[in-house]
Amino acid sequence: MTNLLKGIIEIDGFEIGPNTKPEEIENELASKIQYKATSKSGEVQIFAFKNVLIVGRSFAIDLTFIKERLSDIRLDYMNDECWSFKKRYDEDCRWLRDVLGEPTIIGSHQIAYKFDAVSVRVTHMENDPRSGSDEWIDISFK
Repeated sequence: MTNLLKGIIEIDGFEIGPNTKPEEIENELASKIQYKATSKSGEVQIFAFKNVLIVGRSFAIDLTFIKERLSDIRLDYMNDECWSFKKRYDEDCRWLRDVLGEPTIIGSHQIAYKFDAVSVRVTHMENDPRSGSDEWIDISFK
């Protein structure tokens, strides 16, 4: 069961959290993986999923493992409307407040929640000539 306080998300009945290993993802969710990549050294692995329902919303999800340890989970809200990144940020902030309450940190382009072993934040990067605008929810582990 998804529990953002503990950094756990559920994909197709399989719980993914700080103790999940990459081989478990490959074994349990092989048919759901949209994309996977491994660095030349083999130390970094990324798994991508689409249309995953998390607490009533559909997300594209990227899981990043470093040296067999889950480093972070990126959630990109998927909706049918073509929202601006600012609108997505506002809606993601509202959604996180509904799920987790008031944030620990409030910034001009980010809110964050700090828990024992996990941080959850939503970030809005305004237009940057190097990479353009972006917006996402990130779950990272200590």
